[in-house]
Amino acid sequence: MMEEFKTLVTEVLTPHASAILLDPEWGLPASKRRAKNAGLLLAYEKLDTTRPVQDAWAICSTTGRHAASKKPARTA
Repeated sequence: MMEEFKTLVTEVLTPHASAILLDPEWGLPASKRRAKNAGLLLAYEKLDTTRPVQDAWAICSTTGRHAASKKPARTA
């Protein structure tokens, strides 16, 4: 069901997007159905399904990967 859902979302949204972020576990079949103009971003880490998810901010805070912790890149 998850692969089918991601495939349907990919087909509907990618004609209107510059890229789509998918996970390799459930998103690879969907990646083949994206619009030709849409790029593909694949998640690097596997989803940890052994931990209950409280909310996205808690996960980001514990891994240190939230946007607020990153400094903007300098431009020349």
